[in-house]
Amino acid sequence: MKNIFIISCLCLYFVSSCSTPENTKSVFVDIDPSRKVMDSTIFTDRKVIFLESSNPESLLGDIDVIDIYKDVLYVYDKVRMNLLSFSMDGSYLSKIGGRGQGPGEFIRMSSFCIDRDNDEIMISTDVPTKIMFFSLSGKFISETETDDLISEMAKKGDKLYCSISLNKKYEFAIYTIENRAVKSVKYCDTSDRIINKIYRMVPPGKMLLGSNSEILFTRTFDNTIYKVADDRLIPYMMLDFGKYNLSNVNTLDNDAVTKKVFGDRMIYGITNAKSIGDKIIFCGQPNGIFVAVGNNVAQQYGTIIDSQFLIEQNENHMTPFLDPGSDIIVFTQQANSFKYLVARHKNSYTEETINLISKVDPEDNPIIFLYKLKLFF
Repeated sequence: MKNIFIISCLCLYFVSSCSTPENTKSVFVDIDPSRKVMDSTIFTDRKVIFLESSNPESLLGDIDVIDIYKDVLYVYDKVRMNLLSFSMDGSYLSKIGGRGQGPGEFIRMSSFCIDRDNDEIMISTDVPTKIMFFSLSGKFISETETDDLISEMAKKGDKLYCSISLNKKYEFAIYTIENRAVKSVKYCDTSDRIINKIYRMVPPGKMLLGSNSEILFTRTFDNTIYKVADDRLIPYMMLDFGKYNLSNVNTLDNDAVTKKVFGDRMIYGITNAKSIGDKIIFCGQPNGIFVAVGNNVAQQYGTIIDSQFLIEQNENHMTPFLDPGSDIIVFTQQANSFKYLVARHKNSYTEETINLISKVDPEDNPIIFLYKLKLFF
């Protein structure tokens, strides 16, 4: 399919930082909120998954994190605080962990990750703060207590890289895990601009993401991508979104921040970032997917138009997720919102799509869209 829209190459420049010996890249991104591109511009394959809703245990409230491993979807529901697994055809497989205070149970779940080295699932919990270990099928193995509430984590080797919430001085820690127990913890310094007072506005999606090559960490409205190097967290790429960047967020009270967000100027929140080859892919809210390639090009891909379903992927807060272990980008859409879009744009949809959506109940589980990135862009 021919590209309908031409993507503008945006200007990328670098400024050597006096305060960081790593020569942090400074990237200016002049985003265009009205830019729309066809999905075929940056994606190759598409898969739409309707998650099973007939089983009461399979019902989801709101998806916060998705991880794909060995053809299984692991989905974290931040409303019910459940971790569920589904096959790639949407069939419900199992719930990992359960509500309670016994072995394999928790009061509140805060995050999870897949330990790809050992084929295990790791869940962080609150009350008490601990890390729980499960098999991929959901069988409880063991647990270990922690000093921190871990809000995001990524496992690589014997290191567990964590975004933490309870420690008053630090917000990033590296746990060394040995025989499923905490051997040691190292806390890492980050920027002084800790934005606790607007934590309620954190965009959805992973802000700590591991890939085969490195661990990347982003901070809400900081617009800085950090990476782990030699057990340190260093600024790697500082992003300037021009009039959409709110650099003085700490000087504003909540009312002023709310006005900035919902008024005439939208601030930009990076949700997740990862490296794929020589590219840094990062996503956020609003206006979608960004790619930095090498040392001289940055590209913005705005609202994505699906050529099959004609969905504007940023409509109804369809924030993209980056899958940690592949070149897949994931979008989710509530079933009732999807039916509303089809009804509103009925003349634009194929008869096959209309018949398909007519079978979806508004109370069904969210619908998942998997898109495979093109490797050449």
